[in-house]
Amino acid sequence: MGLNRLLLACLIFGFLSFSVQAQENKIDLGANSTEPIEPEEPTELATEVDWQNIFKVPNDPNEQLRDFDNADILSEAALAYQAWQSGDYVKARVLAALSGADGDAQGQFLFAILLDNGLGGDKQPINAVKWYREAASNDVDDAWLALAGMAFESRGGLSSSDGREFLIKAGELNVPEAMLALGRSFTSGFGGQPNEAKAEQWFRRAIASGVNEARVALADLLLSQNKDDEALALYKTAVFGGSVEAAWKAGVLQADPDSLVFAPENAGRQLQTAATAGNLLAMTAYGVFLASGTPPLPASAARWFRKAAEGGEAEGQYLYALALAKGEGVSMDRELAYEWALRSAASADSKPEYSQLTEALRLALTPASRDLIHARAKMPLMIAVQLKPAGNTE
Repeated sequence: MGLNRLLLACLIFGFLSFSVQAQENKIDLGANSTEPIEPEEPTELATEVDWQNIFKVPNDPNEQLRDFDNADILSEAALAYQAWQSGDYVKARVLAALSGADGDAQGQFLFAILLDNGLGGDKQPINAVKWYREAASNDVDDAWLALAGMAFESRGGLSSSDGREFLIKAGELNVPEAMLALGRSFTSGFGGQPNEAKAEQWFRRAIASGVNEARVALADLLLSQNKDDEALALYKTAVFGGSVEAAWKAGVLQADPDSLVFAPENAGRQLQTAATAGNLLAMTAYGVFLASGTPPLPASAARWFRKAAEGGEAEGQYLYALALAKGEGVSMDRELAYEWALRSAASADSKPEYSQLTEALRLALTPASRDLIHARAKMPLMIAVQLKPAGNTE
């Protein structure tokens, strides 16, 4: 199956795995080196679904209270909100409870948030569900979103299937966030059976409501259906809407020789745009693009690998370690290479070749230098980057 026949996430990982070949995986570290490192085959998407990739509850509950500025300044709900803003959550909870009991929708919503987050008293998720439902029945559309968030976390006696139903209610009320989340839910099958046709419908409704992120999500879906042209058009439109992620994905898609829209020159521009804007995965991908170009530009590639590495991107750390180990685009520095290899191997996104490179470098160093590097590799990345040289580019 060509890379463009997978979801874009697989395409990205597959393309970055190509970087192993671009850097010539055989690590020659002298007499103490291990066997040559073989490239890893591209892996499939993980089957476990992270609900937060489908729907995210705002980290700051204030985001859920965006309509309270329009409340009657003399109402109990408004007074409860004022207490909330001042940090007097006990007072806010009492006033919100009184307001909610009187049928005030905003008071009900605020009371549910306080119960849900354990502010001004104990957490009471089941009671929070009750008051969110009351608020939703009184036309507080965001209450449906809050209920969906609780459902996807399986809190308050709710399940993920409830979450999809809550999102549908919000989507039918033209809540843009719900439309995007529904598209993702139907794409992944989280919260119910997958249905790509319904996913596309909700993504397009979200796009019509001005959600630029939905263009990227729909493009990912279309790419998995072999609709490269349509996917690329959506990515490009999303780039004009300000999406750095879309620029990265458009670049990777056009850099894939198996893609129907293969266009290396355009790929380079898109990847550079995303990398310059701070997308760590784009930095690594742009480094691969430069390293494997005609002619290859190893020094420029190494600079982008370093930027990605210092940002904490595991593939960038591995490739920068590889460049340092081989002296490609930077002065050879096996000690510094070992540190970056250790960080890549310890990352949540570690791959077998990261550990293989780490072991090859370990055997090439003395025990004393290894101990020092191990200690340095355990430092927080921000501190370590400030304390050590980055490596000299050619």
